[in-house]
Amino acid sequence: MNKYNKLLDTIANTYHIVRGGKESDERWKARVVYSLLGRMALASLSDDLEEDEVTPEVGEPISIAHFKGRIREILDSYLALYPELHTFFAAEPKTLCDESYDIFLKTGCIYHTAYRITSAAPGMARKDGVQLERGMPLERQQYISGLGAYWPESSAFEGAVLYPSVEEMFGLQEGTLSALWSALVSNAAWSPLYAGESAEYLSHTTLFRWNRTPSKGIDVSIARLGQPGGRLYYLYRIENGQLLGSQLPHWLVNDPFCDGMSFCTVVHACLAHYAQLPAIRYRVDGTIVQAVFVPFFPPAELYWIRLYSWPLSLSSFSSNYRGVFSLEAFQVVKGVLEQIGYQFTEE
Repeated sequence: MNKYNKLLDTIANTYHIVRGGKESDERWKARVVYSLLGRMALASLSDDLEEDEVTPEVGEPISIAHFKGRIREILDSYLALYPELHTFFAAEPKTLCDESYDIFLKTGCIYHTAYRITSAAPGMARKDGVQLERGMPLERQQYISGLGAYWPESSAFEGAVLYPSVEEMFGLQEGTLSALWSALVSNAAWSPLYAGESAEYLSHTTLFRWNRTPSKGIDVSIARLGQPGGRLYYLYRIENGQLLGSQLPHWLVNDPFCDGMSFCTVVHACLAHYAQLPAIRYRVDGTIVQAVFVPFFPPAELYWIRLYSWPLSLSSFSSNYRGVFSLEAFQVVKGVLEQIGYQFTEE
């Protein structure tokens, strides 16, 4: 960290990115650069660009291309300065640019209008003494965990919206998994379910798999019919040897904003009801926390988790997410998810 007049050390101090007790120097550097990429991308929203300029390749407003291009530009510059970080940023640069853009967009940090993207209005929400923030002026002193900004204590900012909860600020599930499952089952309208060859049934023996036959010994579970992109999801049960189904609301399981993964909330609720949802595993290392999340996490919660964490692997992105958090940010994540009904196990 001593090269170039301690450049990375200065950045780390600015954003309070502290090295873990057992963390390697290179991984710490990679975390610092990752957070800087996000800050510089947000800063690019204030660049002076012509609104009618478009990228000739795709006809997209240049502000979006410029946003992603700023990430690529800064990444290339820092990899030239610190070649030892190449192994941590082994993914195609376009992948990292697209992922960062999606995280900011789907957590409400930026808005995409017809001709441009803009920063969110200043907002904050508090949980257990920690204040999560978005849309604040970049000159405001903030702590950073991953790409997300926060304060380890309450800090007023004139004009910022104070949300009543973190869940409301980021569009997270506000009820519990248990309450969701109970409501779906109690409101089910049962009728004979004529399942064709495409029918699949949630497995209760192999996590996050689907079987061709209904599960045995389960009162109510989930089935899906149709092909990817046009699936219908049902609660199902077997009564007197007959398969009965109740279609789940389309908005609940087919939100187009969620990349075809919005059904995961119902799946998690079902597995939690039968005590089959695995715990989220985590390990504390000084001032940082490494966590391994349940596969196929619901999109709203997953993007929020990714906003406030550094991916353990910057070379690939998968549904089985592993992230590194600042201790303060993790305490908020853990508290919110425990309220929803997820369990945590410290290793």
